[in-house]
Amino acid sequence: MKYIQGASRLLLCQVLPGKVYGCTKLIHGEPLEMGHDSHTSPDSKEVVIFNSHHILPSYVVHYGEANGDFSYEDTNV
Repeated sequence: MKYIQGASRLLLCQVLPGKVYGCTKLIHGEPLEMGHDSHTSPDSKEVVIFNSHHILPSYVVHYGEANGDFSYEDTNV
């Protein structure tokens, strides 16, 4: 995702979208559609939450470039 390029942390949140307005075209800077709590993009891959009380920060994920090969060890054997 271009808008987080160069970052090393990601904030994961739980959201309560409420009554969702499904946008039929891209809209930028428009106010909340009357009678709804949030908007989704036309492809439903993005959600816009208008009320910060509907967002609960849950995790901070720290990441970076991997060095070497990844290996998984099953400890439940």
